[in-house]
Amino acid sequence: MTLLERVASPENLIQAFYECSRGKKQSHGFARLQVQRSAWFAETRQRILCDEYAWGVYRTLWVCDPKRRQVMAAPFADRVVHHAIHRVIEPILDPHFVPTVFACRKEKGSRLAAQLLWRALSQMGSKRFTIKLDVKQYFASIRHDLLFEKLESALPDSSLSGLLLSLLQSPEECRTVGRGIPIGNLTSQLFANFYLREADALAWTRLSAPSVGYYTRYMDDFVLIHPDKKTCLDVARDVRAFVKDQLDLKIPESKRVVLGAAPVPFLGFCFDTDRYWVLNRNRRRAQRRINKLTKDVHSGLVPVSRLAISDLTFRAWSDLSFDYHKKTKPVLFS
Repeated sequence: MTLLERVASPENLIQAFYECSRGKKQSHGFARLQVQRSAWFAETRQRILCDEYAWGVYRTLWVCDPKRRQVMAAPFADRVVHHAIHRVIEPILDPHFVPTVFACRKEKGSRLAAQLLWRALSQMGSKRFTIKLDVKQYFASIRHDLLFEKLESALPDSSLSGLLLSLLQSPEECRTVGRGIPIGNLTSQLFANFYLREADALAWTRLSAPSVGYYTRYMDDFVLIHPDKKTCLDVARDVRAFVKDQLDLKIPESKRVVLGAAPVPFLGFCFDTDRYWVLNRNRRRAQRRINKLTKDVHSGLVPVSRLAISDLTFRAWSDLSFDYHKKTKPVLFS
């Protein structure tokens, strides 16, 4: 069975529909699709197999989290197809990542990324040199031709080529310039992770393989740590050169932050050798949400349990101690 047939299989489409429906059952898109679900499955399956699936128009909105970003929301039916594609290609692409890439991966995530970074800093102590790198406008800068070429080389057959290419070009503003993937798509998160995998391999091999340094990435945020200053600077220089020459991305000097042995800000926390704390902007954002919920509780708009759950959620998120109920604890190096 080809990849295209696996994506279009009834079982895969149905499971993708259920996954996409979580938390969206009050939306108009879900309601419309639910009414004609059987007919939609049959028609969508046929269109995918014939390479004739037509993507809908995105809805654009702006969010500030914490900086202003443009998010593009696809129609509900398209999001089901995104899930169907993701279910098939994610297990194929995931083995290409180094162990310390944490964004949008099963059994990974921001919490584990923060935990392992703090463990690495605790083990190294003050005799370390740290550099942070950040790609400028990462999602908007990804070139379609390079990403498509990398996906084709990693997938076992080319049956998905037409569908993937049309997906990359589905936003009109991205199609006209030949670069950019929309923030908000499930597939975009996977593609963005995959696009930097060669830069990960370069940094991982030189920093983490001898088990003396540490490298981690969460989407487009890199952290490089090594006891030797020159080694860390050399690796950071080579990573910047690689993403510029091979991936046509920019890590400007303003986004190359040399921290040395200073505390490391990462994923809403600031980490030092023996302690960590939540960044003030995250505390303020959490407090604003709790204040709004408190108002809504007093107005009778939401039950008091929502307020208690929000407070407990923030406390749990702020505690980076490893979960005692896990069968095995993650290892620092592998």
